[in-house]
Formats: sequence, C-alpha cells, structure tokens
Amino acid sequence: MAHNVYTAKVYKAVGFTKGYNFWLWLFLSLGLGGFALVRLQYLDLYGTFCGSASGGEDDATPGECFYYLQSGGRYQLGIMIHLASILPASLLALTQFVPVFRRRALKLHRINGYVAIALSVVGSISALVIARRSMGGGIDTQSMVGLLAIIFSWSLYKGVVCARHHQIEKHRVWMLRAWVYVRTSPSLSPPPSVSETRIGAPSILNPESAADIIQAGAIVTMRVIIIISAIVLSLVGGYYYATPCDKINYLLKGENATIARYPECASFFSGEDPDRHVVVRASVLTDDRVEIGAVINLVFGTSGWMAMAIHAIGLELYLHLTSTEKRTAKSAKLQQNGVNSALKAD
Repeated sequence: MAHNVYTAKVYKAVGFTKGYNFWLWLFLSLGLGGFALVRLQYLDLYGTFCGSASGGEDDATPGECFYYLQSGGRYQLGIMIHLASILPASLLALTQFVPVFRRRALKLHRINGYVAIALSVVGSISALVIARRSMGGGIDTQSMVGLLAIIFSWSLYKGVVCARHHQIEKHRVWMLRAWVYVRTSPSLSPPPSVSETRIGAPSILNPESAADIIQAGAIVTMRVIIIISAIVLSLVGGYYYATPCDKINYLLKGENATIARYPECASFFSGEDPDRHVVVRASVLTDDRVEIGAVINLVFGTSGWMAMAIHAIGLELYLHLTSTEKRTAKSAKLQQNGVNSALKAD
C-alpha cells in the first residue's frame, strides 16, 4: 500500500493523473533518450560511425560507409545532416510529452517544440536523400522510408495546426502519431552493426551489451525485427542478395581478395561492367562482413513495413481506449453535476 502511495506521488509530481500513462511514458522516453544519447557519438562520422576512414572499424552496417565516405557526395552530406538533426530532435521531443513541463513552462514548451519540428523536417528530407543507397537501397526500403517521411511530416503539420487553433487534445494525438511512427525506423540511428547481429560475437555474449541491444530494440521496434529476421533466415539458409562489386571491394579491401571470393567481379575491375552485381549468401552465421551486410540489407525493408504496421495498430488502439476512458469520465461528471443541481433545486 505504501509502495502504491509513493508511486502515485512520483507520477503526479511529473504531471500524470494515471499510473499506466506514467509507466508507458517512462518506458518509452528513457529508452529513446538513452538510445539517442549513446548514438550521439555517431556525429563523429569519420572516427566512430565510419571508423575505417581513420584506420579503425566501421560501426555502421557492413558496406554502408562505402557510400558515406565518398567525399563531396550527396550520401555523405545526407547522412551527416540526418544524424545531426534527428538525434537532437529526438532528445528535445522527450520533454514535450512531460505534462508538468507543458503546464509550468508553456512558452518554453512551444519554443522547444518548434525547434524539434524544424530539426525533424530536416532529418526527414535527409533520410530521403540517402534512401537510394541506404541498406541496399531496394524498392521496399525506399518506399518504406518515403511513406514514413510523409506520415511523420503530415503528423507534425497537423499537430502544429491544432496547437495554433488551441485544439490541445488533437495536438497531443498528432504529435504522438508523429513520434510513435518515427520510432519504427532506425532513422534515429544507424541500423544494427555487425556486433549486434553476428551470432557468437563477443558483444552478444556480454550481458551488458545484450542489455544495450534489448534497450535499443525497445526504442526502435524495427531493430528487433531486423535482428530476429536475420537470424531466422540464416538458420533456414538458402537466401541470397545481389551486392555491387564496388561495395564488396570496399569491404574486402582489395581487388585480389574480391576476385578470389567473387570471380564474377572481374568484369567490374576490367571496366567492362562498372555496375556489376554478384549474388552473395545472406547469413549472420559467419564472420564474413559481406554476407552479414547482405542479410541485413535483405530484411531491412520488410522489417520496416512490419514495424510500421505494429506501431500503427498499437497507437491507434491506445488512442481509442484513452478517448473512450475520457468520454466515460466526462459523462460520469456531467451526470454527477446533474444530480447535484437537482438536489440543490429540491
């Protein structure tokens, strides 16, 4: 009983009237905040995210940095702008859903909101810029990123319009839609790295690292689906992915190693077929970065669509249940007021 009283004091101090809303906010916001904070290190494109540029290892999915390290290219500029905008936007958005912050610092809430929205729009545009090459750049991936950007931007727009018309409840609903949908996508951070997907890798066996993966999965639903899908497809076997030879050459670090593994790439090096693609086995049951990258690229788009469906259903169900609860409470309050008025009249 004492525990329940203490818990009630905590969530009421933050501004929540219902305990389950507080726990849901705490679960989602702490995960998102921690995840975004950890991923701020990726703002160092050449030192951490694409560590191979400074003699280290890439922390991104195998092969992604082949495009991001092309000096002056739109993909390099796109990923830099994307990370520099969407990560801060995620941190700013966290405070927007704290009731006490909205009530006691309304002006700051508005300023913070506009800054978060501006950064989010930039992040969405930059995501579209890199979609052609990101995670294989398949039609499934490009269409998923495109639809997500449209839904996210439209939800933000509707949220702003409702706020300006003082339709606070509708404003809340649209902002929830914006940020719950964006959580389906790893646009908040790079997709799973090699250490997160390779079976038998030290980081998978380390309890602290495993906790980080679980926390990241709680933040970005898509990451969980990617990891599970990659492992299942690898165990089943027989899945392959077409990978460009220039990307394979980047991963294997040399023409000789590339041709030794994939002789079909000879026409790429001779200049006969600069856009030569070869079939690569998709699997995480290996230390081969080419095969690990292939399986992640293979499941990326599908995982995104699945995550979007899960979040859409879950959010709309939550909004329906909470709106029903509010209508019931309002109806009960009106009935009570009617009874009190009748008693006073008597």
